[in-house]
Amino acid sequence: MILIISQTHDASTDDVIDWIDFYGEKFQRLNGVDFYKTIKISIDNSCFDLKFGELELDKIRAIWYRRWVGFEDRHDILLKQSLANINPIKNQFNHFIREELRSLVAFFFDSIPEEKVFGRLDPNEINKLKVLKKARDLGIMIPKTLILTNRGKLQELAGQYRVITKAISNSPFIEHEREMYLGYTAEVLNELPEEVPAQFMPSLFQNLIQKKYEIRSFFLQGKFYSMAIFSQAEQQTQLDFRNYNYRKSNRTCPYQLPAILEEKLRSLADHFGLNACSFDLVKTPENDHVFLEVNPGGQFGMVSYPCNYHLEKKLAFELIQHSRNGNTQDSSQTHPEK
Repeated sequence: MILIISQTHDASTDDVIDWIDFYGEKFQRLNGVDFYKTIKISIDNSCFDLKFGELELDKIRAIWYRRWVGFEDRHDILLKQSLANINPIKNQFNHFIREELRSLVAFFFDSIPEEKVFGRLDPNEINKLKVLKKARDLGIMIPKTLILTNRGKLQELAGQYRVITKAISNSPFIEHEREMYLGYTAEVLNELPEEVPAQFMPSLFQNLIQKKYEIRSFFLQGKFYSMAIFSQAEQQTQLDFRNYNYRKSNRTCPYQLPAILEEKLRSLADHFGLNACSFDLVKTPENDHVFLEVNPGGQFGMVSYPCNYHLEKKLAFELIQHSRNGNTQDSSQTHPEK
């Protein structure tokens, strides 16, 4: 049996489950928010027992961690408040709740036998700076990256070349008056606004990479499924293709990364224990490939459907193989239904 750990609303999880069901394999799904609602742990001198409602953990042979708690689910866990009416007591309680649940989740994941895990079982993000440093060590081209705290240093940098800034960790999600605000990559102005203080929180800055197009490459069990995104054709998406133009979508097409770059990215994935993830890159006008970042839980539907890669089916197959054999097999083997 396969256990899929995800969040309440994730279309890619649904698509993979459809294929697992089509192949007739048994599965169960545990959404992160349900973990908090149903978990029961018993520890004493004679036994250890861990349960989630009707979930039969002893029958699980393969576990795929896709996602955890969705943004829309947080109100089922934390005390409710709005940006317009912040309660400092609630803030402190919510901080305590997060720490309590973080300890609980860490214990749960540590209790799962490693041989059952398909991929990476960890709700914490991979450190972006560690990834960039390892990519550099492997000979992968990366943007010039700086962490700065000083207005003068930033102004000096912005006077030398075009500079962008983005989150050191995951981009923020902020909800206010039923509106959702997301953090995107942004260019730093040549002349900094007066609001930028002399000293500020440590922030990440990179040189802006000129591009022919962006590349999203989904990595699965040693193989790459890549797509070129012509985001530079639209002003709205030039800095960050996630700033979608829903009226005029970016043109995309299948893409083949150079073999030597794939080998280096494969080594990068192996170093961080990833067998299913998304790589973001840029191809420059000089035909260089520049690595931006890796996302362990990256969306693959956006690559699968336009390029006809059928990644949902391939993922389902790999999970079934892991469940049946205790380890994944080469994807060229016969599919379960044949």
